Amino acid sequence: MQFQEAFDLTLKDYGIKATDLAALAKTTERQISNFRNKNADIYAVKGLQTILDSMDKLAPGSKFYFWCQVADVPLAADMQAQIMVANRRQLVKLIRMVADRWETLDDQSSITTEDSFRFIRV
Repeated sequence: MQFQEAFDLTLKDYGIKATDLAALAKTTERQISNFRNKNADIYAVKGLQTILDSMDKLAPGSKFYFWCQVADVPLAADMQAQIMVANRRQLVKLIRMVADRWETLDDQSSITTEDSFRFIRV
């Protein structure tokens, strides 16, 4: 997948707003938009690493997702493989990442406290 397509898909799938990303990355919305809409190539985007790092701060896991899209790596299969070879420390980190993501979901009205991931926090 092209960088711009992967970037656009990542922003959409993770619900990242260009305004928030631009502010955190200390860039302009126009630069984000130009890259997202294929009006600039990857080499013309100043501070791409900062943009990707900022994207991951706004939505943990989004940078990994972006690179998986660029590399055409099937995410589900890759995640399963990573889980199967992970050690305890890595699994704890993964569970915490899932818990953090779970807490940011908008559709939690029908979820009770017992169903949440709060009980696994250390």
